[in-house]
Amino acid sequence: MDPYNPIALFFVAALCFYLLTQILRINPWIGFLSSIGFAYSTFDPIIIAVGHVTQMLAIGICPAVIAGLLLVYRKQYWTGAAMMTIAFGLQASMTQHIQIIYYTCLIVGLITIIFFIRSWKQKALPEALKALVFVILASAIGFCTYANVLLPDREYATETMRGGKSELSGNAQNKTKGGLDKDYAFDYSYGIGETLTLYVPGAYGDGNLARPFPDESKLADKLEEIGWPEDRALQFANESPYWGALPIQAGPVYLGVIVGFLFILGIAFAKSWHKEWLIAAAVVGILLAWGKYFSVFNYFLFDHLPFYKSFRSPSMALVMPQLALPLLGALGLDEFLRSAEPKEIIWKKFRTVCLVCGGFLVLALLYYAVASFKGPHDDAFHQNFVRGTVQQMARGSQPTAEMQQQANAQANGIVKAMEQDRESIFIQDLLRSFILLTLAVVLTGLFLRGKIKALPLLISLILLSSFDLIAEDRKFMNEDNFLDPVDVESFFAPTMADQQIMADPDKSFRVFDETGGSGPFNDSRSSYRFNSVGGYSPAKLGLYQDLIEKQLSKGNLSVFNMLNTRYFIQANSTSRQPEAHRNPSAYGPCWLVKGLNFVPNADAEMQALDSMNLRDTAILRSGIASKVPFQPVWDSSARVRLLDNRNDELSYAFAAKSNQFVVFSEIYYDKGWNAYLDGKKTDYFRVDYLLRGMAVPAGDHRIEFRFEPLSFDKGTKIALIGSLMAYVLLGTAVWRGARSSKPPGT
Repeated sequence: MDPYNPIALFFVAALCFYLLTQILRINPWIGFLSSIGFAYSTFDPIIIAVGHVTQMLAIGICPAVIAGLLLVYRKQYWTGAAMMTIAFGLQASMTQHIQIIYYTCLIVGLITIIFFIRSWKQKALPEALKALVFVILASAIGFCTYANVLLPDREYATETMRGGKSELSGNAQNKTKGGLDKDYAFDYSYGIGETLTLYVPGAYGDGNLARPFPDESKLADKLEEIGWPEDRALQFANESPYWGALPIQAGPVYLGVIVGFLFILGIAFAKSWHKEWLIAAAVVGILLAWGKYFSVFNYFLFDHLPFYKSFRSPSMALVMPQLALPLLGALGLDEFLRSAEPKEIIWKKFRTVCLVCGGFLVLALLYYAVASFKGPHDDAFHQNFVRGTVQQMARGSQPTAEMQQQANAQANGIVKAMEQDRESIFIQDLLRSFILLTLAVVLTGLFLRGKIKALPLLISLILLSSFDLIAEDRKFMNEDNFLDPVDVESFFAPTMADQQIMADPDKSFRVFDETGGSGPFNDSRSSYRFNSVGGYSPAKLGLYQDLIEKQLSKGNLSVFNMLNTRYFIQANSTSRQPEAHRNPSAYGPCWLVKGLNFVPNADAEMQALDSMNLRDTAILRSGIASKVPFQPVWDSSARVRLLDNRNDELSYAFAAKSNQFVVFSEIYYDKGWNAYLDGKKTDYFRVDYLLRGMAVPAGDHRIEFRFEPLSFDKGTKIALIGSLMAYVLLGTAVWRGARSSKPPGT
């Protein structure tokens, strides 16, 4: 089975969580119930639907890591360490999603802190320290098995925007040394009020993946009144319900009202020490998710918590309560069903649980009563609508006050209808949560009164929770999200623009595609076939990000030329179909310059790109002037050309009668790219802010660049050692388990 197939992802998540519940010795039926709650939280189908399958797999494996840790702390040292090693290794190697692994480590840290506090109180610190040795060993081996990728990635990260790599000066007020800018890192912070979605999914409207209005919508009706086609009006209405704080939201994080009820039940009834770290994990995850809306806490952590400054999208931290709520709910329900406490105490706790759960719904109802349902982007929509409507009415003539008034009235009506749709979603989901919660409370109360047995109660809760979550999940992942293989292939079918470019016999160029819906630096379609100036990466090299922001975004053609951009793909003004426009000024894969211009710093280097003739002059930093062996002497007969371009090796032919300086249209990265002149290693320099340059003496030479990162070689050796140690650890665990299972005397 493909591990990235959606059904496989849900299965892995449910299986790993079920394994965790069984290690905690929870009733198997309750384990099944809570596994559904973990695996089918709406966060999971949403990230699958938008393509973040490795993130989902990392979330799914997380409970197995926790299961191994808890075995170690239960003094099953070898078995727990083996499980933790394997789970950490799989989570790292199969997903490479470091941010989810980081949240897993945060949970591990919280468990360890609570465990040590408990051990100190019980005067059992020696045993706790012994367990910690096994935990550190298991974690280290698990990560070592992945070192051949982890070390180069870590090395690369320091040079990216996530490592804070930029040499430009500017406003450093909201920057963190060695990490992302806070404005960028905290852009996807979950609003404090938006936390209601954990309990009432539509509290802030459904995201743009959902289709809450299959037939009727106030907004769609209003748009149809002003002449919009029915299909277009309904499509726009379905894209507009979200009014929360995130820049864009595919769908809300909803953990389930039944899971929420069981979580409160767990707080009331669970007696084990696990309750403490589970509550801590839930609270910390929510606080982290608030991001910039709780900046006094989160900015401090961002500046001081190791490695945290490399991550963005704080809302992702909600994976911590996603694990904590159903697990504490399972512990609490298990304790509740077999509680030996007097009936009056059980009833008192149960009434408190009901009051707390009902209080959340009352809070949501009060919020509904005072909410404006006005989104942060509504004003911009209003202004754009008015502007476009007035221009359409005027048809080239001078707009009148009457036109402005009419357009304003239409925009006001549309925004009002938009708010009514949002209000409708909120109250419908609030009513839905109330009904489901009432059913769960009544069923649990019937069990307490002896009217039904435990098994019918559990089956009923499984059905209710499954309906609660899966019905909500289907808004974001359903038949419409799945395509036949033919349809997938058709997406990559070459356009007319692609065919134009593919007809070029010379492939040593780059393409800049401006037709992607998400922008040239967030759309990677052209990279499927061509070397691309744009494309998407969540961890661009910091130098390249600087160039995007300071040069490419303003259309500096000289910079596009030095990046060897031979084709621009643009939409035809009439048909809107993509067309390829050849750029005859592209400099090619390499060229000789007539002179060198030394500048004092990065700001001057970037500024020089605005006016310098980059075809004739290379810009270098003055600090390396002493390392450049000579100035070029122009030779009109000199030549340099690309011979071969492979992923990890490039070769060039050079011939000149005098000393020259060559600029290569390749991104500078000295963490592995080595230069060779006639087989001998030589120096190269960073020029034109982010390209490579080399001083080459007169004569005929072969120039090569080879990607030879020492971190990869080192990581490969560590990974081999780690893998061998993992096998030894696993073998020892199996041997000790088999030995302990033998009857005495055998």
